[in-house]
Amino acid sequence: MTEFDLTDHDPLAVIDCEKLSQRLPHLRFDCGSDDALIEHNRTLHRDLEAVGIPHVYEEFSGGHTWDYWHAHLADTLRFFRVFSEGLTRMALG
Repeated sequence: MTEFDLTDHDPLAVIDCEKLSQRLPHLRFDCGSDDALIEHNRTLHRDLEAVGIPHVYEEFSGGHTWDYWHAHLADTLRFFRVFSEGLTRMALG
């Protein structure tokens, strides 16, 4: 696995987006506006948009804390439940 520095200004440098864009799973991520990683998340969001990779990105108030995770983890779980239910329906025809 490729390692990268969290201070890297190009978070997508670790993957070849053009080759992977058709095979990537649905993506969703969020970040608290007070999180130390907010700018990295914003950069990733902009970079994903620039190369046409569909994703959901949201920002909420809060930091990188258990309170934040407790408040927003359900959003991510609901997102993936809807996606997995769609795959199940497609497989069953």
